[in-house]
Amino acid sequence: MSSEGAFARSRPATAGAGPQGESGPPAPLGLLTPAAFWTPDSLVESAWYEHAPFAFWLIDAHRPRGFVELGTHNGFSYLAFCQAIDRLGVDARAYAVDHWRGDEHAGYFGDEVLEQLRTYHDPRYGRFSQLLQSSFDDAAPNFADESIDLLHIDGAHRLESVQNDFETWLPKMSARGVMIFHDINVRRDNFGVWELWERVSQLYPHFAFDHGYGLGVLGVGRESRESLGALFALTDGPDAEAVKQAFARLGAAVTETALLEQARHQLAENNQRITGLLLAAHELEKRAEDAEARASEAVQDASESANRAAAYEQTASALQAQVEDLARRLSAVHASRSWRLTAPLRAVGRQVRRIGGLRRTSDR
Repeated sequence: MSSEGAFARSRPATAGAGPQGESGPPAPLGLLTPAAFWTPDSLVESAWYEHAPFAFWLIDAHRPRGFVELGTHNGFSYLAFCQAIDRLGVDARAYAVDHWRGDEHAGYFGDEVLEQLRTYHDPRYGRFSQLLQSSFDDAAPNFADESIDLLHIDGAHRLESVQNDFETWLPKMSARGVMIFHDINVRRDNFGVWELWERVSQLYPHFAFDHGYGLGVLGVGRESRESLGALFALTDGPDAEAVKQAFARLGAAVTETALLEQARHQLAENNQRITGLLLAAHELEKRAEDAEARASEAVQDASESANRAAAYEQTASALQAQVEDLARRLSAVHASRSWRLTAPLRAVGRQVRRIGGLRRTSDR
């Protein structure tokens, strides 16, 4: 489908105009409903924090029967829409479409992102919402034409990508169809959403928020003004600025809450790490004390062994001295004159002892 053909589809005859009664449009801040003041239940990391109040308000004002988000990542924006659908009791089916692999702008990641999202999403919103792991083009045939009341496009941000998403999914939009585009104020790093927005906003009723990287709201369905006419009726004058400022301030509060929650989480993690380090240090200290005690015992044992060795050495020295003294005495005896004179007697004595021994043997 050509871009001109896609842009012209369902184009209203009076684009940008909103219904006005005899008393004129409602006061701009009368648009706000209590839902706009809610706090998101999930504050996972996101560049979409500042638009959560508008997401709550949009579900309240538009009451979509079919909602689809193209590009979900961590899930902050999608969970905000689901929170509003659930809390307001809107009879809707919701679908998040993403391949959950990332891209050049969001970064690349593994299966853990989708797994964490499912863990949070499924028990809370699974009865009306489904996470579809698919490319946008592959998912489109699964949706009937004119079946989607609200479509959030926040996938790949190059011009050719977002234009393809717009053209592919435009036939899926109902007569009440509303599209929203994130990052319409980002003009760097090959972002091209702003270029598409400049084109389509000339053709359909629309409203644009400048804060939070920009968010464009586009009424592509011929009956979209029935629910959002008061918003589309605002021009770029003081009334529109008042609404923009109101949602910007509400969004800033969400950002502050998210940053505070992240800081608390980081502090808790740091405290846990510090506790772990203290326990490890205590264990090391205990081991050091045990090693020191064993070393002290070893030193004491070594000292005792040294003392015993010294005593043994002293005893051995004394015995050696005694042996040497006895040897000297024996040598002196052998060298004496009396020893030499009595030598014959000692010989006779030995002979007698030998004869006596032979007799005893023969008697036996």
